[in-house]
Amino acid sequence: TISGVFDTARKTNDDKLSFYGVASRGTSKFVGDRESTVTSDLYRLGGRYDRDLNKVVFGFVSGELERNGVAFLDLRSAIYVGAGYHVIAAPTTTFDVFGGLGYGRSKYDFFETLSGAEVMLGEESAHKLSETTTFKQRLAVYPSLKSERGYRATFDAGLAVAMGAGWTVNVGGSVRHSNKVYTAKKTETLLTVGLGYKF
Repeated sequence: TISGVFDTARKTNDDKLSFYGVASRGTSKFVGDRESTVTSDLYRLGGRYDRDLNKVVFGFVSGELERNGVAFLDLRSAIYVGAGYHVIAAPTTTFDVFGGLGYGRSKYDFFETLSGAEVMLGEESAHKLSETTTFKQRLAVYPSLKSERGYRATFDAGLAVAMGAGWTVNVGGSVRHSNKVYTAKKTETLLTVGLGYKF
């Protein structure tokens, strides 16, 4: 299995523009099998623009694209607009809650395409645990306004320890749950351990 993650943000006193991405490709092969079985085929790209309305309230626009070959998801695209609240905005800890409305479209291989409006509810935080260690986490739930689409929930967390010269040791975790799936499991978990570079 080979996985890669990127996370970037540009922040000013009044707004923030951020992008993130995940790619994971994995195969397994049992002794005697002629062909390998694909165990991971996930690609995700997203971004968000935040604009502070005052010291504690902000508005945002976000979008995401996702492909998951194991779940027969050819492409999921979604866009959201909403507002959030800065619960904590300290130098070493930030904690936000947010919510909004959006539109999502999921195109599956061999199955029908599902689309419609959905709600976004979530929270995220970033913590500077020490001079060399940082931790980030984000939880979001996406209930659809159409019962046949069900709901989705995502949780992402990452721990980074600086080694010097921009290099870090990273541990990341990702959990995806959907109560409306075809052949894949309802809950998928991805754990990554590796090196990163911060600039």
